[in-house]
Amino acid sequence: MVYLSSLLVFLSLLPSSFSRELPILTTKQDIKNIRFISSDGKFTYYQRSNGSLQFSTNYKVTPVIKLAPKTHFNLIVSNEKKYILVEAYEEYHSYFAARGSAKVYLIKYGTAEIQEIGQGKAIGLHLQDKWLSYYDSFNHSLTLQSTLSSNLKHTIKMANIRNPYFIPQATMVDDDTFYYTDINKSGIPGLLRYKLNASEVKLVHKEKSPNQNIEICYKDKLYVMTYGFDPLEKGSQIRILDIEKNQITPQSLYSSQENDIGTLICEFKDHLFFIKTFRSEAGKLTYDAYKVALKDNKESSRVSQIDFATSLIKMDEMLILPYQNKFFLLKGENILTEADQLLKTPQL
Repeated sequence: MVYLSSLLVFLSLLPSSFSRELPILTTKQDIKNIRFISSDGKFTYYQRSNGSLQFSTNYKVTPVIKLAPKTHFNLIVSNEKKYILVEAYEEYHSYFAARGSAKVYLIKYGTAEIQEIGQGKAIGLHLQDKWLSYYDSFNHSLTLQSTLSSNLKHTIKMANIRNPYFIPQATMVDDDTFYYTDINKSGIPGLLRYKLNASEVKLVHKEKSPNQNIEICYKDKLYVMTYGFDPLEKGSQIRILDIEKNQITPQSLYSSQENDIGTLICEFKDHLFFIKTFRSEAGKLTYDAYKVALKDNKESSRVSQIDFATSLIKMDEMLILPYQNKFFLLKGENILTEADQLLKTPQL
């Protein structure tokens, strides 16, 4: 009780700008059940403990799919909002393993229309939602599939046999070019390019040590973030891949002597966002959301002050920072508790 009182006193002394910078995202229903909500609150997909995924809009709730009780759903939605990529873990509360395999589904955005795609880990939607990707860690295969035709599919055999918990990152820059990350037999991460028409894989970039990681994010340009996992490989940087030359530019958009946590997000205009590591003069490490400017007239700065941020979530036009059972809104409007607005059928 003494600790709680001290905490309340401390919070009362924080500047009022702190609360304005980090409003807590509020919703009509329990936010822990929501798997996607549009930034205007018109479309909501949420799960129930009976194993069902529900779709809510226009004062109407429609069941999307029902699986085993307590099935856990994860949803991926791109800026295009044509489709939703879904992974469903039916044994989420009974099979306690990070490699648990999920069923992968595809939903037509703004509807309850769903189709099963495969088995594995959902990776992403690409190229105006014309393609999707998912990863099977047991078969070490990365699948790239058209959302328009299930027969149009590419399966890439991954080199990774060392790290069973590795999950690749992937993106497409045009109809023939697919980039993804992998780990070689020595455990060293690399960035590779896959050409669809030729079914050809080419190494683009390789790190020097297994103690490093690569993240990629594409929006008009392909951004590559690299950082170390331990003090043996210290340092982080963000660079751009020159797609025509298939080379990473030597100039850095951002660099640090510390190992950042990452979770790179590039879909917002003018800035990249990720979790940065800060070190005080006394040597204490803290972790917070950070933005890197993409234009000269914009600033790069720390955008949260919670000291122990670990991840970021992009949901429609909102950027959310989860922390201690709360969801702080870094970008977007906190209007999700307002009255529903009727919506016309979306144009796809």
